[in-house]
Amino acid sequence: ELLRERLPALQQTLRMREVGRFAESLQEIGQDAALSVIKQYGERLAQAVQQFDVTTAESLLQQFPAHVASALASNEPPSSE
Repeated sequence: ELLRERLPALQQTLRMREVGRFAESLQEIGQDAALSVIKQYGERLAQAVQQFDVTTAESLLQQFPAHVASALASNEPPSSE
């Protein structure tokens, strides 16, 4: 849902209040799922929002799919080969 629905809208509008809520959601997801990559990404995005740094927020939103891929890759169980 985050990638398909929320992210494109956030990237298009860059409404900082909504980006801030997105960042908070990511921090909670990262904490609950023990995905430090996602939690740290959410913290960096929240910091950009607090500083009203639109350029950094936009850049971080563009990087989100890569952070998800990294989190999923680091959370995979070791292969049994």
